[in-house]
Amino acid sequence: MYWSIFLLTTFCMSQGSEPVKPMFFLEQINVLNFDRAEIIIATSLLVQGAAYEEDDLGDALHRIKRLPFVYDCQFSLAKGSRRHAFVLNIDIEATQRLSFGLFGNSRNTLSNDREQTDSSLHLNYRLFSTKYMLAFASAGVQTFEDHVSQFYSIGLNHYDLFQQRLFASLIFAYSPEDGLRPSHQTASLLLSKPLKTNQWFKFSYQWHQNEGGMSELNIDDSVFVLEFPSEISSRIGLKWEYNTMDDALEPTSGRSLAISANFRNVKSNSESELGEDSSQQGWLEIEAEEAWLLANNRSFSIGGGVSYWPYHSNSSGPVSTDILASGNSTDLDRVDMNLRSSLSHSLFKSSLRPKSNELRLTIGASVDYQKRPHYSFYNSNQMIQEGELTQIFAEYSAGVVSGRGSASGGWFGDGAS
Repeated sequence: MYWSIFLLTTFCMSQGSEPVKPMFFLEQINVLNFDRAEIIIATSLLVQGAAYEEDDLGDALHRIKRLPFVYDCQFSLAKGSRRHAFVLNIDIEATQRLSFGLFGNSRNTLSNDREQTDSSLHLNYRLFSTKYMLAFASAGVQTFEDHVSQFYSIGLNHYDLFQQRLFASLIFAYSPEDGLRPSHQTASLLLSKPLKTNQWFKFSYQWHQNEGGMSELNIDDSVFVLEFPSEISSRIGLKWEYNTMDDALEPTSGRSLAISANFRNVKSNSESELGEDSSQQGWLEIEAEEAWLLANNRSFSIGGGVSYWPYHSNSSGPVSTDILASGNSTDLDRVDMNLRSSLSHSLFKSSLRPKSNELRLTIGASVDYQKRPHYSFYNSNQMIQEGELTQIFAEYSAGVVSGRGSASGGWFGDGAS
């Protein structure tokens, strides 16, 4: 009898010791200072007439901030028409339609003391938006070893496809012949479906075509004759992602984790004796990143990843995979590891609206490690290197970006989470 009373008392005390998290019943959701409220509400995953905890509202705020056309976002709650009901006001500060990124980059191959430098300028422009769609365009130039290349892209995002909170992005990219590489074009499709509050399942498909050609490249007083076979490739990817970052480009808090599986099929045709060729590759990849807000309006992030390529098959011969070599390589059981960090600091920030004319300095560094246990290198269809290959790359970059400019083109297409 007394033992039963003791257990009941202990249970009641343990239940009472747990703090009860307050719930906010959202009677209405308003979007301020932005004319496409449907996109914002669909991205937030919040529904009018439902109750949410404070953590749920914080996750929704971060999802909206990760949108490429949102520079800043604030939540505020107002009293509703009845007791314990609230009106959520979402105050949006949109980016400028035009933004840019200007970057310089140096990549060093530590295993053979080879250095590559390049610089790039990217312009991103938001063309128009409808109820759930956004159209955008990007253009830029890049320099590499005295060669200048151009690239252009145009894309369309849908933020609530079939009214199922399904994100879809379609991007077309084109680069003309630049004296080093022949022209090439790419079409990419991304579908993203939220699973839980901060989890997504993503499907991606990419089609890529290279025009064939020959060119010469001077490196350290040596002339490399490069042959680019005409090539058509397709890639399919499946990814699970967990993401609590508060920004897609320059996060100040949060973390992300992604696990993906990819398959790539390549068909090529060379003008030399290599002739026609096809190959298939499959690989698994894990990526993680975490970000912090430092003093004096600085943000810092560190991340890394590892990929394993257990599957590679050729139907007729080697496939060209190395842009800096006048030959072809194949590898099995390839392992790639990457560690990267980024530091961002505000150079100029307006105290008036719009604040999205802010200029930021971004400094980045990364180290890549590649190990290929079964590696073979071909030149003119003759094997000249075979065995294990280990390479370590160190890369440094610095640049200035406008409000939401980026070092990579087509950045509107990464707004799936």
